[in-house]
Amino acid sequence: MARWAKGERTVRYLVDKGGLEGIEAEDLGALTEALIARATLRVDTTAMTALAGGDIDGAYVAAYDAYRMAAESLLARQGLRATGGDGSHMTVEDGVSAQFAESVRLSSRSGSPSRSARTSPCCWERRMGKSDGEGLLSTI
Repeated sequence: MARWAKGERTVRYLVDKGGLEGIEAEDLGALTEALIARATLRVDTTAMTALAGGDIDGAYVAAYDAYRMAAESLLARQGLRATGGDGSHMTVEDGVSAQFAESVRLSSRSGSPSRSARTSPCCWERRMGKSDGEGLLSTI
């Protein structure tokens, strides 16, 4: 399994602490492609439909889901996945950002709501206008 040298200490820490675990798959490339296809579908169907219907909160949640799936694909390509449970979304983001922050636009490091605010959809509408939602969807 191929791993990137950049961020290796962080990824190793996340594995040692039980946030990430190894996975076995016959074809990591096919697994990665399936995750990317799922993320694309989430944007193309759910997020864009919600945005077109004026559901900014729903569009944001679907776009974040797609972003997370795309981030999970970067880990899956290396034979890794989050173990699940509380904090698993942040574990994915921490692992991916340690490796790809210079080339991947990451949610908490690129101006999205804070970690605690991301779980509170009622606050997003005040922070995000329709044009902001369209901008978020266009980056995924």
